Order: sequence, then C-alpha cells, then structure tokens
Amino acid sequence: EDVVFGPKYSFGVIDRESINKNNADALGKQFAFDASILDQYGCNSPHTIFVETGGEISPSEFAKILANSMAKIAVQIPKRPITQDEAATILNIRAKYDFNGEAHYPKGTEWTVIYSEEEEGLAEPCFSRVIFVKPIENILNVLDFIDENKQTIGTAISEKRLETFAIESTLRGVARCTQPGRMTMYDYPWDGMFPMDRLTRWVSLQCV
Repeated sequence: EDVVFGPKYSFGVIDRESINKNNADALGKQFAFDASILDQYGCNSPHTIFVETGGEISPSEFAKILANSMAKIAVQIPKRPITQDEAATILNIRAKYDFNGEAHYPKGTEWTVIYSEEEEGLAEPCFSRVIFVKPIENILNVLDFIDENKQTIGTAISEKRLETFAIESTLRGVARCTQPGRMTMYDYPWDGMFPMDRLTRWVSLQCV
C-alpha cells in the first residue's frame, strides 16, 4: 500500500477576542514564522489569515503588523533564491493589490503581505512568502471554505469558541488545529493517520 501525503492548503484564523494591542505583535511574529520557515512550500504553511472584525485591532491593522514581522523574520531566516517566473508572479500580485487592496512589501521579493476585502474565501496560494489577510464578520463563516484538502489551521481563538470551531472544522476535513507559531511543526498523527500503522501487518496468535 502506498501512503500518500498529497498537496494541501493551510490557513490561520483570529477571532476578535484574541487580538489586542498587547498581543498583536506576538501574533504577527508567530504567523510570520509559520509562513516563512518553509517559504510556504509545506502543506502546513499558511497562505491566508482571516481576522474577525469588531476587535481592538482591525484586520487592516493586523496586515501592517504582520508585514513588520515578515520583514524581521526575513533577516533571521533568509529566503531561498527564486526563479524569474516566481518573481514575476509575486510582482503581478503586488501590482494587482496596489490598486485593489493593500500590498505591503520591501524593495526585493523577500516577502509580501496582501490585505483584501474584495474576494471572499481562501486566497489562491502564491507560495514564496506571499500571505493574504482577509476580514471576516464571524469566524464560523470560515467553515464554508473547508474540505478534505485543508490541512492545518492556526487558531488564535478564545477558549469559549475554540472547541466549537475545532470540532466543526475537523468534521469537515481539517487534520490539525494548532496555535500560531506551531503550524509547521510535524507531529503525530499526520493527515489524520498513523503512517506506521498503514505499513504494518497485524496478526493475532491464539494458543490452546
């Protein structure tokens, strides 16, 4: 039997109770780490972060905080060289959202943070440290975007809402709900399975 871990999509969710002036920088740093450590080429790397509206820190403000953290992480964890095609894709996305949203980025292509209110749902992955921040009125609306191709959700969600969100999201196919900053850590089970169990033949012996 072949045990296949196919390509999947991961993202983050922040509810209004879990972000404030005291912890916004820490959340930005944690999500920046998750988006940078594998240059988003891991199935557990976030491509979109939903921020619930109505909190002390607005989604647009968090995009700026995340951008600042991405810049700092880029110094600590340098990005691998990219191809001309990858660079062109990044520049095209920046140009699009310079007109239709907010685009935060340095002179080079080390990282990009996009804030957009136009398109509902999960952003198309660009990889190469391009991460989208999107506002959402209620975090439970995120459940509509979940299927079995979603792998990890970084959940900055208040305790009173976390259990409901985790249960509903995993019922729809998500394999992991974890804290920001721990999305790219590989744990066990993975993708909802214990891999060695799929490679082992179990037998029973009955002795008279």
